Amino acid sequence: MNSENEKPLNLKRTRLEIISGILEFCGEPKLPTNIMYKTNLSHKALKTYIATLCSLGLLVQNSRKYVTTEKGRQFVQSFANLENMLGNIDSNLKHNNH
Repeated sequence: MNSENEKPLNLKRTRLEIISGILEFCGEPKLPTNIMYKTNLSHKALKTYIATLCSLGLLVQNSRKYVTTEKGRQFVQSFANLENMLGNIDSNLKHNNH
């Protein structure tokens, strides 16, 4: 693993992890091609995610680029907090089972 937040290559990302990744990357306006390469999604999958995120008000299109809204930034922060909380619970469970 390259960083503590990355999963091993053999584990699939959840939809929420993909959504959080898109929103985090789009903190600054990004072209769809850049988002596709950064998130390692197919063009078809990316189109679906972008449409969904825009309809939920988490992402907006500005010219040809997409940028995360305040609501989207709140989602990223909430998701990170939840991951940290669950990570702490998982660590405690593993520690107590030994």
